[in-house]
Amino acid sequence: METIEPYALPPWHRHMVVKYDSDKEAAADVDTGDNVTETSSMRQVLIATSASARNGLVGMGGVVRNTASGGVNDDVIAKYSVTLGLRDEQNAYMAELEAIAMVLRCMPDGLRHREVIIATRNRSALQAIAKPRQQSGQGTIREIYKHVERLEKGGNTIEMRWVSSTDESFTLRAKAKAEARKATDSGCRVTNPPKQVRSTRLRVLLTQRRQRMMLPEGVGGYSKRLDKALPGKHTRTLYDALKRRESAILVQLRTGMARVNRYLHRIGAAETDTCDCGQEEETVEHFLFRCPRWDEQREHMRNVDREMIGNLSFFLGGKTAEDGHRWSPNLGAVQAVIKFAISTGRLDATQT
Repeated sequence: METIEPYALPPWHRHMVVKYDSDKEAAADVDTGDNVTETSSMRQVLIATSASARNGLVGMGGVVRNTASGGVNDDVIAKYSVTLGLRDEQNAYMAELEAIAMVLRCMPDGLRHREVIIATRNRSALQAIAKPRQQSGQGTIREIYKHVERLEKGGNTIEMRWVSSTDESFTLRAKAKAEARKATDSGCRVTNPPKQVRSTRLRVLLTQRRQRMMLPEGVGGYSKRLDKALPGKHTRTLYDALKRRESAILVQLRTGMARVNRYLHRIGAAETDTCDCGQEEETVEHFLFRCPRWDEQREHMRNVDREMIGNLSFFLGGKTAEDGHRWSPNLGAVQAVIKFAISTGRLDATQT
């Protein structure tokens, strides 16, 4: 069970400031592009989070909108939907805290001088973040503060905002709610989580196993093109035997939300999408198969099947249209890709 300490943070620790009622119009203005100066909009990343409790399940969801290009036509660059657990083991309050922690956790160290605004309608979760006391969810609250401080080292500002559930002008909230509801659809299933999760602390590895990431609009159906068998039970086979670091790497590569310049540039964390080798855009495919900087490390994959080099689906455990009904992922190929990525260090959180 979760051990609740007298304080989530030391009494002298600086607490985050949360904006409430009078500021909800400002959050809506950011969402719609109204009354936002050009300088401000160039720096903002707007995130809406939400929770859902229905069908005996608790889930969370979120939507990320990058205003780097300014104005109302900015696209949503990422969405996530995660089934946390059964209703008698989880609650909406914890789901909101975890939704906030997850999105902060996924923000790369390379993010610089951006105004990150996280908006939610769950007042109790925001109050717990602003004034952490002797309450449940302390582990998640500490993680939120850890990642806020990490991002602040890059000159970023992190702001929490409460937005009323009746504020229809804040359209991003409705999109976040839709993602959360996906995680509590009747067909969603939850495997038996460890005690930490049952006591309301979601671990990163379990988040990565259950999340259903949507990619930037420009990428389209990256995951489904990579793996025609999605959604499927084979994903559990892919992740069950992996350690935390290995799982994090595979999630990056299978969703396209990887720490390569194409994605980093899209969210404003890199100046260019060109690879440091100078040859072309640094995509997942370029990183895995073509970048000359990693040719020696690529031997892991060549040893599995030299002729399959360049086949993204094969090496990331995905099914192609040509694979028959008896298909199963080649776990040796997946392990080879993970070893390759680890040996390069390119996808580590400290890299940009």
